[in-house]
Formats: sequence, C-alpha cells, structure tokens
Amino acid sequence: MRIAVIGNCQARPLASALTAAIPGLEVLDVVIVHLADQAEADKTLAAIDGADFVLAQRVVDNYPTQFVRTDELRRHFGARLLVWPNLYYRGYNPELVYLRDSQHRALQGPFGEYHVSTIHEAWRQGLSVVETVERLKSVDFNREKFAMVPDESLAELIEREADCDLRVSDVVAEDRWKTRLFFTFNHPTSAALDILVTRMLGLLGVPNASAGQPGEPLGRWRLPLNPWVKSEFAPSFQVRGNFLGSAVEYDGDRPKAVGPPVPLNYRELTREYFTVYDKAFTAQS
Repeated sequence: MRIAVIGNCQARPLASALTAAIPGLEVLDVVIVHLADQAEADKTLAAIDGADFVLAQRVVDNYPTQFVRTDELRRHFGARLLVWPNLYYRGYNPELVYLRDSQHRALQGPFGEYHVSTIHEAWRQGLSVVETVERLKSVDFNREKFAMVPDESLAELIEREADCDLRVSDVVAEDRWKTRLFFTFNHPTSAALDILVTRMLGLLGVPNASAGQPGEPLGRWRLPLNPWVKSEFAPSFQVRGNFLGSAVEYDGDRPKAVGPPVPLNYRELTREYFTVYDKAFTAQS
C-alpha cells in the first residue's frame, strides 16, 4: 500500500505510526500544510499521485494555499482521499493563544508560538509578576474568563469533523477527564494520536493492526491544567505542577524558543513572557 499524508504538525506522527502498524506500507510524501507552496502545487501533486490513499487533514476552502484545501484535493483525488479532522481541543488550557508582534509577525516565547493570554493581558495592564501569578493560579479568575471554553471547544470539534471521513469527538467527549488527550490545543498526546491512528487503520482496511504510538512526538511543551478546569472537572489523570518550556534567545527584538524543554514555575514563566513582550512591543512602539 502507498499513501501520502497532508496536514499540520500531526501529519508526521500519523505517518510514522501507520508505517509501524502496516508492514510494507510506503509513504510517498508528508506535506505540511503551513509549509506548502502554491507555486509547487503541480510538482507536489504529481509526487503523490501514485498513492492508493491520500490522508488529508481538513483544510477550509479559504486557506491561502489553494491546492491543500479539502475541496481541491477531493476534486483531484476523488475516492482515494480520506479526510481526517485537526485534533484540536482548548478545554485543558483555554488561556493559550497565538500572538503577533507589532509588525504582524508570529511571536514566540517559552512555548514556541503559544502564549498565555493571562500573562499577556497582565503585562499590558502593567501588573507585577506577583499579581500576574495570583491571576494564573486563581480558580475564580479563570472561571470568569474561561468557563464556556471546554464545552464550546468540543462543539467546535464536532462541527469541524462533520464532513470528514474520520471522527474523534466522541472519544474526546467521553475520555477527556479520564486521560489527558492534549498538551496544547492542537498538540495531542500519544493517547489521542492512538485514537486517530486506530480509526485510520480501519478506513485503510487493516483494523486489527497495532496502533501504539511510541513516545510523545508532540509533547515538547507541557502545562499544568488551568486551575478552574482542574477544580471543576477533577480529572482522574495525574496533573503536573510546573511547566515545561524552552529557553528564549533573541535576534534583536525577535524571540525564539531554543534548546530542550526546561522546568519553569509560575514566576519564572511570567518573567520570561514579560521580557518577550518588553522586547517585542515596547521597543517598537
């Protein structure tokens, strides 16, 4: 069997797991959506045209790179296309967001392109590190800000996967407080990846293959549960007490997460982000 995989950061772990599960499987290519170039569309499509199946993560029809859009791929590959949903759930840490600097460039910090909205908001308001940490740890503050997010995010996942060939929202709904399924909103744990792989194996006609996911391919950055989430849902899995983030280096005012993950407490994390924002915004204002 020959396949190609098209998707975001979840694509390579999916391809690796399928290769381990299916003897003789050939992966023609793994196309990472955010790195794909429309100018290379013909070349890329030609390289994967010999695939028996093209496993494509759902991409909306207004995505800038046209050829990776789901509708475009359906027109090209027809019944050979199997569409899988972006594994995405904000219920564990609804405070995580993406940010751009004053020049509209993606902004990095200790968690790469992920930022803690509570810290950024506190920095904008001129709060101290101590005051910010109090907010981060406050059940009441987080309830007021994020109480709707866990159920809203699950509803969004259900809606987004409605036109996919493979669905996972039922397991997220059933198991999200029994097993940690996400490190960040779009970095699933091996437990969630195993669900995706098992169901993909069924679609490929090899339902009895082993779907074990080695290690944690998307577990570079890790956070404690949001305090309100922990209090409200009392998950049965072990909850970490500190953060795993990366050191931040600067090229002028541009930060970049570098090196292996290091443990950070609430104060250390807050100070790191405050420095990022001081350099990225204050210097350009």
